[in-house]
Amino acid sequence: MSKPLLIPIFYTMCIFGLSSIPGNSPVDSIISYHISPSLQNLFHIPEFGILAFLWMWVFYKNKSSFLRATLYVLIICLACGFLNELYQLIIPGRYASLSDSILDFVGILLGIAVYSSFTRIPILTRKLNKHN
Repeated sequence: MSKPLLIPIFYTMCIFGLSSIPGNSPVDSIISYHISPSLQNLFHIPEFGILAFLWMWVFYKNKSSFLRATLYVLIICLACGFLNELYQLIIPGRYASLSDSILDFVGILLGIAVYSSFTRIPILTRKLNKHN
């Protein structure tokens, strides 16, 4: 397994790890006290934006593979978001939400767009693709 592949896998595991915190736990209470539920929901956008960016970094090799990489990233990230929402159904104090899934999707699209824009800047392209 290549090192670049480990990064998005680890990040995905972190997403599921955070989703494993019961809704009535002390950690969740501290977060809920300091951050409003609306703002907590908006965290889905950067959370899944980063996930999509990391997967694009793994799959995108050259301009001809952009559509293929985007398709892979959409499938992986949407599946991750969907499975995460289902997973939360079995965690005490957590629930699945369509709005969370929509915010996940927005984050995924933004992550792909940000990665795509980075690949158009020559110096950033060299740094991002250094792992190849």
